[in-house]
Amino acid sequence: MSTKKSKKAKKAKKEEI
Repeated sequence: MSTKKSKKAKKAKKEEI
């Protein structure tokens, strides 16, 4: 798993809230 994808998912989740 790429850490870049994890960072993007975390940013998207934070922006969703």
